[in-house]
Amino acid sequence: MPYEHIKISRDEPIRERHPRKFIPPNIRPADIPAFVTNMRASLAQAQQQALSEDVGGFDTRLLLKVNLREGLMAPALGDIPGITVVSQEEKSVVLAFATTAGLAEFESRLVSLTQSGKATREAILFAIQSFDRWTPENRKGAALAANGLPNRSEFFLDVELWPMESPRERTRILDAFIEWAQAQGFVVSDQLSQSSLILVRLRANATNADLLLNHRDIRTVDLPPRMGLAFDLLTADVNQFPLVPAPPDNAPRIAVLDSGITAGHPLLSAAIGDAQGFVAPDRDTADMAGHGTFVSGLALYGDVAAQIRSGQFVPQLLLFSGRVFNDDDLDETTFVEKSVEEAVRYFLQNYQCRVFNLSYGDMNKVYDGRHVRGLAYTLDRLSRELGVLFVVPTGKPPSAGPISRSRISPRW
Repeated sequence: MPYEHIKISRDEPIRERHPRKFIPPNIRPADIPAFVTNMRASLAQAQQQALSEDVGGFDTRLLLKVNLREGLMAPALGDIPGITVVSQEEKSVVLAFATTAGLAEFESRLVSLTQSGKATREAILFAIQSFDRWTPENRKGAALAANGLPNRSEFFLDVELWPMESPRERTRILDAFIEWAQAQGFVVSDQLSQSSLILVRLRANATNADLLLNHRDIRTVDLPPRMGLAFDLLTADVNQFPLVPAPPDNAPRIAVLDSGITAGHPLLSAAIGDAQGFVAPDRDTADMAGHGTFVSGLALYGDVAAQIRSGQFVPQLLLFSGRVFNDDDLDETTFVEKSVEEAVRYFLQNYQCRVFNLSYGDMNKVYDGRHVRGLAYTLDRLSRELGVLFVVPTGKPPSAGPISRSRISPRW
């Protein structure tokens, strides 16, 4: 049976073209009066719902959810006096604070459209599909939506507030929320305030937890992290190997941020430059869970099975350990983001370490396609600010892979 030969075409030279000026699509509605009527009705309903259902707030502005027309970029809503954009949750959803004056300005532009067919910055209006409020369902994080509230008399919840660019406004929104939370019977366990991330960890109960889902200043409410730390055990006897030499003086440096390390481990101790604890209040360095020691072995030696077959362990890296969490599902009182940032700055400042391994994942914070938050945001910010590299997991290794097959014991 004859087969068609592969067709080979001649490459054409690439000719640079002059960039074309971007021409926005024509988004003017065909029926302006109908458009204005729908916008005013949608805005009035959103205002009424926000006024009657939202609670709290560090000021008197309304929070509006602006749904954009499909395929259009977010308009410059902030160019309307009295409208402040606080977040874009998805491509088609923008959240904005609106003053009374800002709402009046918006209304006046809609009236101008009706009377003359034109309005100031009318493309902003045309890009909007409808208005809404940020509902309790919108505020539920992925883990809370999937699992519901814990079936206990008391439990911890992580609350993320709307990001504030101004340090003064960050202080205002955080202080006002903590005051409100304490008045409602919540116990504040920890708080974190960064330029685009404001978190509060609360001890709540079944009576007051639902109040959080209607608080104006809350972006999301979710369950605390649940770290996935499963691993196999190594059956090889460490006593069969010769003493491990120290790495070269100029060896590259890596810090493992995990559950700590067994500093006296015979295959690791020669390569450990420093071990510190960053979990308050005890700040212990010992690895009670075993996962940090396990990961440190992988970071230091890579394919441990190959080291076993060779009959010796020769470290080529200088190893540092930072204990940033407890693997007991009991210590939920503090944010791992704070421990990680303190550890990164410590090892960079004191040892010029720029490579950090974090081989754990929060099973309650699986990325859902919305804004990047929590630990992911913290790592992005530190990477940009400090010029450091983070090695993080993307999934569980296959059971037949060299790491799983080596079955490294956390206690060796």
